[in-house]
Amino acid sequence: DPVKHWWHRLEAIIKPLRLPEPAQSVKRVCLLQEFLADAVLAPQAPSATADVRWLAAAQAALEKGLDQPVDWESVTPQFGISYHRFRQKFAALGGVPPASYRTGKVIEHAENLLHDRRLSLRDIARQCGFCDEFHLAKRFKDLTGLTPAQFRRRLA
Repeated sequence: DPVKHWWHRLEAIIKPLRLPEPAQSVKRVCLLQEFLADAVLAPQAPSATADVRWLAAAQAALEKGLDQPVDWESVTPQFGISYHRFRQKFAALGGVPPASYRTGKVIEHAENLLHDRRLSLRDIARQCGFCDEFHLAKRFKDLTGLTPAQFRRRLA
């Protein structure tokens, strides 16, 4: 089980990213740094490995179906705890509440889609689970400081 966990983390570092250089290299370095920090910190406490595995499983559950709204009541039973306890544990281990983590992953997905200039903002909004491009633009700007159009222009 621990081997699967660490292997999954390493695969995430080397998987193809839809980012131009140098953003792709920077993202890989950040993922590698996070991996190394977790690897160094994991052996410090007996429960640390279990916590790392729990957080990785929780993050994976939240990263599924980024084009659909998350049903919190269906996510938490697989962890055997209430949503309230899930939220507390996730925030304690991950540093952010699960909803914020999920929103960040949705916006990260949108950033990747913005590289494909054939996709309209409406298409990207739909692929990210937003009802329209205006909702996407608001959430995108809240997290990145840029509108999707500004972000796309910076890619050129």
